[in-house]
Amino acid sequence: MLNKIKLIIFDLDGTLADTLWEIRDGINATLTAFGMSTVNYTTVKGGINNGPRKLCQAMLPEPQRNDEAFVDEFLARYNEEYGKVYMNTKKTYEGIRETVAELHRRGYRLAVLSNKQDSYVKALVANLFPDGEIEFALGSTGDLKKPDPALTLSLIKSVDPALTPRQCALVGDSDVDVLTARNAGAVSVGASWGYRGREFLERSHADIVIDRPEELTAVFGRLIS
Repeated sequence: MLNKIKLIIFDLDGTLADTLWEIRDGINATLTAFGMSTVNYTTVKGGINNGPRKLCQAMLPEPQRNDEAFVDEFLARYNEEYGKVYMNTKKTYEGIRETVAELHRRGYRLAVLSNKQDSYVKALVANLFPDGEIEFALGSTGDLKKPDPALTLSLIKSVDPALTPRQCALVGDSDVDVLTARNAGAVSVGASWGYRGREFLERSHADIVIDRPEELTAVFGRLIS
């Protein structure tokens, strides 16, 4: 299974970097603008992984949570507020930069797939990996998001139309990432250092679960010719 992998796709939030502080700041600025009580890091952590609209819904009290027009308005303001702070994420998790560099040296093609807004994903990846090891980054646009396999398949085709999903692995910290890989026919690697933990990823039936970024160099140990 692993000896066929040529493309490694990373989730962003909770896998490559802890972006939650900035997400919390964007949410709280939006809640304040609407005269609502702010929320803490833990509350925001419980609402992520399914894209910004679902996050906004999860942070809202009743009855606004089920008011589609209000959610649209709140989401638009959140996108604006998060846009002011998202680049405050300045560093990756410990060991990520070195691991990404080594996988690139071995010949693996590397990409990022996230349910975060596409423009923010591209800017963050460019800033966090300025040496260009990650060659393609794709975020959510419109209603299309993980775990829909269409987003993954679109990314794979953009990297190399000759690649098949079985030649790809998706590294992520959530059940959404595991399901995304499964739906697309790729290998799932659970990153337990993220927002959900090892036990959660094992219950989600990730193909492999690792506890430190450096373990990826053992999982993907061969050189790609």
